[in-house]
Amino acid sequence: MPADARAAIMAGNPAARPVANLYPQWAAICMVAFHDLSTCRAVGFDVGPIPWTAINAWAAEHNLRGDVRRVFATVIRRMDAAWLESERARLAAEAKNKEPGHG
Repeated sequence: MPADARAAIMAGNPAARPVANLYPQWAAICMVAFHDLSTCRAVGFDVGPIPWTAINAWAAEHNLRGDVRRVFATVIRRMDAAWLESERARLAAEAKNKEPGHG
């Protein structure tokens, strides 16, 4: 990650400062971004994915450009896909437990 992108993210996100020996700085930045971006989901009958526009806006706000921006977007989308899969499984299990005869 370019130093200017790292500095921009760290200046705007003090929570992204890594915990010593816990995980690398890039992982911390992606986790903070994922947390921020999760507030942009459409919620209705189902939980929707994080919109590309929100991911792109977060990257632009933190001066991520070029390959760094593409990698960032890919990481966030993969994190989101994994979260959506686990959340949908949790909701299905919860619904099954509410059926008559299950508890």
